[in-house]
Amino acid sequence: TIMIKRMWVRIRRIHYSKGFGVQSPFAYSFITEVVNQTGLYYNYSELDKLYGVDGYIRSRLARLYFRLANYCQPSIVAEYCTATNSLDRAFHLAHRKIDLRWLDSSVADTCDIDNIDHVDLFRMVLDNCYRDAFERVLQKITSNSIFILEGIHNNNDTKAFWREVVENEKAVITFDLYYVGIVFFNKSYYKQHYVVNF
Repeated sequence: TIMIKRMWVRIRRIHYSKGFGVQSPFAYSFITEVVNQTGLYYNYSELDKLYGVDGYIRSRLARLYFRLANYCQPSIVAEYCTATNSLDRAFHLAHRKIDLRWLDSSVADTCDIDNIDHVDLFRMVLDNCYRDAFERVLQKITSNSIFILEGIHNNNDTKAFWREVVENEKAVITFDLYYVGIVFFNKSYYKQHYVVNF
């Protein structure tokens, strides 16, 4: 029993790291080069003008989404949120040729999802009918799709939903950044979950 407890503590410490101790080359690269990348991009100043006034976290998330779009170079990006919560410029500044679809989360019927063939990058604010929207967009994924789920620790419902996503058989690698959860679906990797300081 003592050995099991020690092993559990060791795993938790590794998974709470900023990349150090992470065995997977893919996960280590993503954590260090995208999530906690410290270099400055020339577009940061424009992002800060747009989103810095809304608070420090919003500005940090805008920068993260910029880096994420720059990293995966998506063709189709979808956002499920209200108009005031959109961070569309963060995606456009990283990759200007994206086809960005905005799915209004304030409208109960998100039928626009059915008009999308596939989604490369999907950002969803966990508000309103997010469970239904998630399930419908999940049908549009490819092995290269990435989901950003914002607000995973907002309340008990979103925490429970995030646990369900982590355990979902389609979700392969998941990263818990506290403010957001990031999900990869590439079946060539082993299923793994990381909690990362962001």
